[in-house]
Amino acid sequence: MEFRVSQDSGCLVVRPSGVLAKDTYAELRDHLVKLAVEQPKAVVVDLADLRFDSGPLLSVFVAVWLRTCDWPAVPLALAVDPARLPATLPRFVRVHPTVAEALAHVDLPPPRLRAHRVLPEDPVSPALARAFVRWTGKAWDVPQTCLEDAVIIASELVTNSVVHARSEARLRLELRRGMLTVAVADDSPVPRCCATPAPAGRAAWAC
Repeated sequence: MEFRVSQDSGCLVVRPSGVLAKDTYAELRDHLVKLAVEQPKAVVVDLADLRFDSGPLLSVFVAVWLRTCDWPAVPLALAVDPARLPATLPRFVRVHPTVAEALAHVDLPPPRLRAHRVLPEDPVSPALARAFVRWTGKAWDVPQTCLEDAVIIASELVTNSVVHARSEARLRLELRRGMLTVAVADDSPVPRCCATPAPAGRAAWAC
């Protein structure tokens, strides 16, 4: 697989050529992640010269998004005829028919924001969780009332992980379509008991 990279309006435009297959999947993924680490305004991938026969292999772009959406927080966009893509490609991967259109839309808010933090099994972790949620929520312009609820829930869930599960806590925040989701995972195999209809370890609010 070969890559041509150019700059346009502070963005990196990548034009991979060759065949996306099992033996080139990691090469494409790692190349795009490496470009994102340079922190351009966005990474636009022109798929005009990339051949792919298997829809599932396009999950490579989901893998890149997962690695770059939190840090370095660089938007990823694809320039390709949407008819070439499977309907199962997640909507948070932006798709535009041309490079010019992709570049014209890089300043739009992303369809999904995601941030995560791994917190140690330590009494200080609930405080770290509260600070992380407050900082992230303010960066995402989450309304104050919604943000304070998220801070309390994150603190309680992380406390449960540290005190009862006795494991590290993996805190994840997502903002999509005005809905803020707080999720915490730990290493305990015991299902949580919850008095509310919300799934254990997760809470969401419409903002």
